[in-house]
Amino acid sequence: MAKQGNESNWVWVFIQQYFEGDKMVGRLDEQNGEQFIPFFEVKEDGLACKHAFKKEQGPDYALQAMLFEELTDYAKENGFSLYKLDGEGHIVEKLRFEH
Repeated sequence: MAKQGNESNWVWVFIQQYFEGDKMVGRLDEQNGEQFIPFFEVKEDGLACKHAFKKEQGPDYALQAMLFEELTDYAKENGFSLYKLDGEGHIVEKLRFEH
């Protein structure tokens, strides 16, 4: 994936804001047991999908911009794959890393 998001490589992810700091929202792919972080190329796609995320304990979800490179580093360090979703919540691309 040479170029992600827009010219400056920004993507959109859901976070939960805790007193200790922000926590990225991850999911479990029930078909293959893979842990992943969903991300969106454009903000509007993320906002359109917010209702589809089952609320877990804790603060509400907020959509936040993040550099794609930072998201990739976080995923690699914490054992997550990345799933790029469209505005309807369909998987557009799966990015897997060596854990």
